[in-house]
Amino acid sequence: MAINFDKSSLAQSLSLAFLVFCFSLSNTSVASKGVKSNWDAYIDSFRSDHNLSYILGRSQGSWQVDHFAGLSNKSYFSQGYLLKFNYSFHIPFKRTLGYFLGSSAGFQIEAGDQEEFKIPVTLQLPGFLVGVVWDASAYFRVLLRLESYLERLDGITNQRNQKSLNANMLVWTDISVIFDFFFNIDLGVRLEAHQRLSVYSPMKNSGPNHVEYATFVRDDQWVGVGLVHHFL
Repeated sequence: MAINFDKSSLAQSLSLAFLVFCFSLSNTSVASKGVKSNWDAYIDSFRSDHNLSYILGRSQGSWQVDHFAGLSNKSYFSQGYLLKFNYSFHIPFKRTLGYFLGSSAGFQIEAGDQEEFKIPVTLQLPGFLVGVVWDASAYFRVLLRLESYLERLDGITNQRNQKSLNANMLVWTDISVIFDFFFNIDLGVRLEAHQRLSVYSPMKNSGPNHVEYATFVRDDQWVGVGLVHHFL
């Protein structure tokens, strides 16, 4: 099964992330010339330990359906809205540089109105995330994160023949660039840009005449904004 990435959309997302990064660095540099905050007495040079974030996002991409309930070699536009909760534990390894481990969960509502390929509310089950982080200052940090998790979709339906499938999709990769701007000593605004690939493959004991005999892929990007809480 061929998997195609939307390179132009990814390039646009990364370009936007880079511009935000450069703008944030300039603001951080200007702020550091002012009066030194007493935040440093609590934070030192790295925001370590427990972090929790709450993110609202919007996705856009495509569904590639190789076969499912009478559909074959079809492509559908995908867009949706997400709510995600992320937990991570941050560990320094060299002053302002560190790494983190954690998990996330949430759900997504598909906003596209597809006449044939109907997608239900998607439950994103707790998975595994890992990444690296650079704490540029007590006010600003940059994270690069990789996630993998399962998504539960109850009732993917071909609207024409009313055949449906309950599926567990594997999100192979969810790669993101994240920017945190702290306006309080333990609370900040988070911006995220993601590239994601989700895959459903047929069950081993299913055959061409079974609805479970399906293969489809979602390749999309999503951006999100929310709050991040650092537990001091």
